[in-house]
Amino acid sequence: MTRSSDTGVGPCVNRRAQIESTSGVSAAIAIHADGSASGNHGFHLCVDSRRPEHATRATVARTKQLNAALHRTLAASSGLTVANYVGTNGYYYRDDLAGLNLSTKPTAFLELGNMRNSGDAAEQHSPAGRQRIARAITAGILAYLSSLR
Repeated sequence: MTRSSDTGVGPCVNRRAQIESTSGVSAAIAIHADGSASGNHGFHLCVDSRRPEHATRATVARTKQLNAALHRTLAASSGLTVANYVGTNGYYYRDDLAGLNLSTKPTAFLELGNMRNSGDAAEQHSPAGRQRIARAITAGILAYLSSLR
């Protein structure tokens, strides 16, 4: 966790990448919610479209495994649908996110619905919806970690 509260902002992205790239970290998960137009809905995973600066080929392969595991569990049980407005089938390839570009560990950047869409916002706001989303993320992380054994 890089934020101590829900107010203000956390440390600079460079510092967050440094934290997540320390030894002993099996994976880093960045949890966000999008703010697109209100008619847009669904989750997507931001994926680096190029190899991160200091990441090994093995890290890139494990990042793909991590993202695939999270995608499966989010689609199956989060209560959110795959995004209808960005990316392809819930994957949005980008090269401009420092959290992905600077990471040397497997990293997932989740956009868990659109805060301006009433349906997504209801899922994100309700205790039951947050629980479904949290369980889906947990299941994806556990599936990924079990694949490393």
